[in-house]
Amino acid sequence: MAKACVLVVEDQPDFLELLKLVLEGEGYYVSAAEDGEKAIELLTQFRPAAVVTDLMMPKVSGIDLIRHIREKQELSKIPIIAASAAHSGSLNEAKRAGANETMKKPVDFDELVKLLERYVPTHTPMSEAQSGQSA
Repeated sequence: MAKACVLVVEDQPDFLELLKLVLEGEGYYVSAAEDGEKAIELLTQFRPAAVVTDLMMPKVSGIDLIRHIREKQELSKIPIIAASAAHSGSLNEAKRAGANETMKKPVDFDELVKLLERYVPTHTPMSEAQSGQSA
């Protein structure tokens, strides 16, 4: 079964590792970037099924990353979940920039997983995989 890839962008190393552990435990393949600049570089190499990004980061902010994704035709349909400990104005700005969902930190991991499941199935449904049918 193919795992969906999620790009996680977070500048706090401990929290980044925790996000990776949680999402990998839910069956996702996780690619990680410590800032928006690295995320943009990774996005030239592959297309994740979704992006989970912090907003307050060095080099390229989460808001600028969201705008970059939405401006590129080949990336524009990728679902984005933005998270921030900053005031709700930052989350509103993320929505205006194109984030599909926003979350206040500390992140409720169950809520994050539910949001990802809404946009990205973890695995190909078994009935499709067994039948050999493709869409």
